[in-house]
Amino acid sequence: MDVPAIRNGFLQKAKRVLFLVEEKRAALAVRGAEQWQALSLARFHMLRGLNELVLFKEERIILPILLERSGPTATTARALKNRNLDLQHAYDAFVQRWLLQGALSISADYHAEAIGMMAHIEREVQADIAAVGDLLDSL
Repeated sequence: MDVPAIRNGFLQKAKRVLFLVEEKRAALAVRGAEQWQALSLARFHMLRGLNELVLFKEERIILPILLERSGPTATTARALKNRNLDLQHAYDAFVQRWLLQGALSISADYHAEAIGMMAHIEREVQADIAAVGDLLDSL
């Protein structure tokens, strides 16, 4: 396992998601006819960015550790995997809930939930940066 390369790849993907959180926040500030398009584009980018981050963690960090290690290191990797799933499910549920309501759902309720979801993603990614750093340091 090339720990420096894996750390670098992970940090690039994590920082990309943090950038996308800011992109979504900016899209929420757009008003008028362009808002739906800005939000759709930001949603697409976030789905892609989260999926890339999760797949990278799974393939390059979690799975190799679970196959090669046991004890506390494997326990930490499993916990990280569960957090991945929880974050994906939370964002997918958010997207589905609001997509079903369509373009007319751009409301104060949507904005409040979207701001909360972006804060949740930001906290989770920051926590992942620390947890993955500690995990890689232990190898």
